[in-house]
Amino acid sequence: MSGPSRVARIPYLNSVPYYVNWDDLAPHSEGRWASHALPPRQLGMAMAEGQADAGLLPVADLIRLQADVTPLSAPEGSGASRLGIACRGRVDSVLLFVRDAEGGVPLTGRRPSLVLGAEDLEFLSGAHIALTEESSTSVRLLRLLLEVRHGIRPAAYERQGLRPVEDRFRAALVIGDQALRWRVRPPDGFVQAMDLASEWCDWTGLPFVFACWSVRRDLDPGRAQWLSEFLVSSLADADPRLAELASGLPAELGTAASLTEYLRNFIYRLGPEEIDSMNRFQALLSEHGIPCTED
Repeated sequence: MSGPSRVARIPYLNSVPYYVNWDDLAPHSEGRWASHALPPRQLGMAMAEGQADAGLLPVADLIRLQADVTPLSAPEGSGASRLGIACRGRVDSVLLFVRDAEGGVPLTGRRPSLVLGAEDLEFLSGAHIALTEESSTSVRLLRLLLEVRHGIRPAAYERQGLRPVEDRFRAALVIGDQALRWRVRPPDGFVQAMDLASEWCDWTGLPFVFACWSVRRDLDPGRAQWLSEFLVSSLADADPRLAELASGLPAELGTAASLTEYLRNFIYRLGPEEIDSMNRFQALLSEHGIPCTED
């Protein structure tokens, strides 16, 4: 392989600890690696088409592409078996928001919720739900939580830009930095109804793994090993700097203190419990006929 391999950078705050040394990627790899930015779902498309060789791949896309893609192994002695993005309990950036009840009845006094309340179950049954265009894994997780855990059958799920959410949708799934913005200041008429990671943990007792560093199976093993070591080194450098990384960010994402806590809640070094959760997620999708095909 003569040219540089291509690794995608996810442009979300929750993945920043992997990228604290990103400017050093190309020179320190002696030109073996080059980088470009892609949202999660678009990364899955790029890896499927051979346009990216590595990235923080959504777990749903890892399942879909397993013939061509494999998880990146963490270096020996790193205290992890894989690298990724996971969370036990609330994640704050994978959220379902619901609209005011039909007829313009306001959500008087209602506070943001981490798990679905009884008032949401009937409201979401038969509803049209808007989905962010950037998610692969969270869309499937939402279906499991609504359809399997709660027995809710929405009329349809539909991807759209969410700026703004069309009137025909009763609810919207948002992820990443956009979810952080909505959490601070929801669009008029919307309230947070569910934090999907919190609901998953409440249901299964497991953390939820949203993405896992993965590489194409035809990637040179030496390049994969170098990337793994680079990422672990970046995490080590980021660990004592989370407050610094969270400072100076736009107020629309939250306060510096809340964003520091946000980063501290993530699990970046995946161990046995996180692997168990990934396997449980895949098994539930298969059992209930929820495909990971590209949509």
